[in-house]
Amino acid sequence: RYRVKNLLLGGGVIANTALRQRFSESAKINGIKCFFPEIKLCMDNAAMVAGLAGYLYKQGARSNLNLNLEFN
Repeated sequence: RYRVKNLLLGGGVIANTALRQRFSESAKINGIKCFFPEIKLCMDNAAMVAGLAGYLYKQGARSNLNLNLEFN
């Protein structure tokens, strides 16, 4: 449907070298240029989320875990 020419990947999961290799190989086979940031720049913000959650918990913040979702 779309003629993809370039693929840019990022985030914590793309720090995985095996995954990078698989993407690179598949992209090459399909005539797509694949770009990755340096591994040191591929971060996951899970540590930041956990840090904030710990801070808020210590401050007495609690959640009833009810979510209001709006799909689009």
